[in-house]
Amino acid sequence: MASLHVFSQYDPYYWGGVVITTSHVLTGASSFNTMIVTAITVRVGSTFRTSGGQVFNYTKLEIHDQHNSTTLANDIAIVTIAGSFWGIPNVAPVRLQEYELKISETNPVNCFVLGWGDVKSGQLADSLQRSEYILINHQKCEAKWGPRPTS
Repeated sequence: MASLHVFSQYDPYYWGGVVITTSHVLTGASSFNTMIVTAITVRVGSTFRTSGGQVFNYTKLEIHDQHNSTTLANDIAIVTIAGSFWGIPNVAPVRLQEYELKISETNPVNCFVLGWGDVKSGQLADSLQRSEYILINHQKCEAKWGPRPTS
């Protein structure tokens, strides 16, 4: 997990990402929708949002060319760092899913999410949080929450 500290024309923001190669972090594109990014630092090797581990500056931000800020389709971006994550304790690329999971009532899929999100309104967690979920299929999701992007 990586903690991204993003600077722009707004107040600095924090959000999470995942290491996918020795020099790339995958994160959400929607976070950048209205920003003119001036700097990004990437902290890895720590479960703390603002301390420990090692910090890198970014060299490039690439937002998916088919990202749709209204539907949130293709809501991904890649941050390239100056340097390499290679050899840093507690840092390794995550393995990305290579095929679509078959989700059904008889085949529940457990997953978890990690992050430093709000622990209460307006207060970000200082240490990494984890929450576990059981994935549901699109039909069940839409029945409960309404239409959502599928990509």
